[in-house]
Amino acid sequence: MSLPESWREVRLSDICELGSGDGAPQEEHWFVPDGNLFVRTSDVSTLRSGVYIINTRDKLSDTALRRV
Repeated sequence: MSLPESWREVRLSDICELGSGDGAPQEEHWFVPDGNLFVRTSDVSTLRSGVYIINTRDKLSDTALRRV
């Protein structure tokens, strides 16, 4: 895959901290329609027009993000 000239390829671990954590939130109050993308495994296999995930089934509230 070729990237736009202004982009560069980096290791994911160079730009974020990787690790396993708690299970996905289950309670409805953590999710909001216009929240932050929450990528589940099912979102990775969803049909889309390109290789990028730009939408997800679930979106987390800011409160949920601060919880971690």
